Amino acid sequence: MRLLEGIIVPIVIPFNQGSALDLAALRHLASHLVDMGVQGIFPCGSQGEFHVMSLDERKRVLEAVIDEVAARVPVVAHTGAITTADAIDLTKHAAAAGAEAVAVIAPYYIKPSNEELYRHFMAVAECTDLQILA
Repeated sequence: MRLLEGIIVPIVIPFNQGSALDLAALRHLASHLVDMGVQGIFPCGSQGEFHVMSLDERKRVLEAVIDEVAARVPVVAHTGAITTADAIDLTKHAAAAGAEAVAVIAPYYIKPSNEELYRHFMAVAECTDLQILA
């Protein structure tokens, strides 16, 4: 497991007309960012397009980025989701796909209690050995 350090950039997810993922453009962009000197890539970050993407699309984006650049720089997968079950699913997928770390957020659009937040983050942490950014 590599140390996360330096500039780890969130990457814009390109779409074709009709809202289809443009994985070729995504791969090109990820490679270009690494060629320009970034030390890591963060696809589907919490400030980007992930809100309008299906879990399958998020998985495909992560797989494409890992395939393109993981041999050169770490990839941090955003695995935050509205449900704990989806966050666990995305986290397990990230580990299997080769991510170096995951970023997890509190479930959104709901107001969990402190205990529910604790249980959410613990459940995700217990399902992986990856580094977790919260």
